[in-house]
Amino acid sequence: MIMDHGRADKSLKDVATRRYLNACILWGGSLVCGLIILTNLNPMVKLGLPLVFLVFMTVRIGWQYLEQRSRRLIQRAKNAARGALAERDAARCLEDLPEEYHGFYDLDFEGFNRDHAVVVGPGGVFLIEIKSCVGRISSVGGRLLLNGNTPEKDFLNGIWTPTGDLGRFLYNQTSKEWKVRPVLCFTKAFVGVRKPVQGITITPGASFTEFLLEQPRVMNREEVKRIAGIFSSHMSWYERAGLAC
Repeated sequence: MIMDHGRADKSLKDVATRRYLNACILWGGSLVCGLIILTNLNPMVKLGLPLVFLVFMTVRIGWQYLEQRSRRLIQRAKNAARGALAERDAARCLEDLPEEYHGFYDLDFEGFNRDHAVVVGPGGVFLIEIKSCVGRISSVGGRLLLNGNTPEKDFLNGIWTPTGDLGRFLYNQTSKEWKVRPVLCFTKAFVGVRKPVQGITITPGASFTEFLLEQPRVMNREEVKRIAGIFSSHMSWYERAGLAC
């Protein structure tokens, strides 16, 4: 079984929790403002109709803004929660890998997005971005499409940046060039892509483990242990302290 370091869904669950909390704070703040206005309605009426109208319009505009902002936060929180479940599904797929593989889910160093997972094994170093999109993934002219349309977020550019960051990080730590292979893993969508797109491997969650095991050996045991040790020392402080649950 693969040696896991960190928890797959930890970061995204924290993001979802913060977004739900921010939405609650916005709604709570709007209710408090409403109560303050209601309790001081009589003094405002005495100041004249124009002031009452101005207060009414201000409250209406502010309420609409808070409602829209809260809805966006709740939707983003739902997306993060769905992404956390997708990461957990992918982690279960990786459990069948042998012990010579190491999976990292909460790396913490400058310039790296912790939403990505990293797998180190005989086949090399793999940076994995896990997506929970529902639909069909296809490719046309070097572009990824979701249900035949360009997705809101550029999946390919979104993984190339952290891939470069990770490669530079390893070089700074070891003074050696290590090839980091980017992988997009779709746990819910049907993947109709059979070849890498712009150098990025596209795979469904069901065949993710098989893909890793099929890779030729490019690292010996000592190299795997060395890279795994470097990553272990850069887990988030929360994971190093053993506080993750």
